[in-house]
Amino acid sequence: MGFHSDPANLYFDPASGDWGLALYGHTHNTQSFLVLHPDFGWQCYFCDVALGPFDGGAREGGVVAGIVPPPTPGGTLTLEPRDSYRRRVFIAPLGLQISSDAGTIGRVECDWKCTAAGDELLGVRVFFSRIDAQPLSKFRLRLLTRAGSRTFAPIGTYTFSRGAYEIPPAAGGLTEVGVSWK
Repeated sequence: MGFHSDPANLYFDPASGDWGLALYGHTHNTQSFLVLHPDFGWQCYFCDVALGPFDGGAREGGVVAGIVPPPTPGGTLTLEPRDSYRRRVFIAPLGLQISSDAGTIGRVECDWKCTAAGDELLGVRVFFSRIDAQPLSKFRLRLLTRAGSRTFAPIGTYTFSRGAYEIPPAAGGLTEVGVSWK
């Protein structure tokens, strides 16, 4: 099942599965998760999250160990995936899984406001990484519902092919796609 690839070992191990089942399990399940905890506020797992506008590196709002306290009545959450592949993001309050079949996700921005019923997400924007070294001509975006009965679609006119939207890359920068829902 597994193979010990250390040059000193180089043998198959029928019990551990380190390079078989463990790698498959990691590859199959890795993604970034954004959740809203009732006591701790916005939290992000396998990603960096910040309050305020994205400024290319400096963070606003004070991020401590991936936890962003809700000090303001609304704003923008900027989520930057830090998992192994940077191809999937799950936004728990919406039950939305954003998945990229081609290209990596650079960041996801969520606009939100605080209401009497709790925090509410108003909009989601997906930013694909620059196309520099990626061998592709179009990004492929899947918007999957994992909870609830909402339907999601990108804002704009994009070709839907083989279960994903084909997004042409922007010239010389990040490619932005807005997401809407019903």
